[in-house]
Amino acid sequence: MPKRTRSQLSRNSSQARAIKIRRHGESQSETENRLASQREYADQPSLRSNIASTLNIDLIKELQTTLNSHNI
Repeated sequence: MPKRTRSQLSRNSSQARAIKIRRHGESQSETENRLASQREYADQPSLRSNIASTLNIDLIKELQTTLNSHNI
């Protein structure tokens, strides 16, 4: 009988629970580092559009999200 694979939703839910548990025990400095990384990630599309003013920020965000979702 073929092995059943878990749905993407199930995998994402499991990952979200694991992240929440890991964050619960993190120190103040770990929290600050994580938030700084998240801010850097959020600023990437703006920084890329500054390199070439003809770039579409929405397109960059969409591409970045798509590529990162497949990179998990």
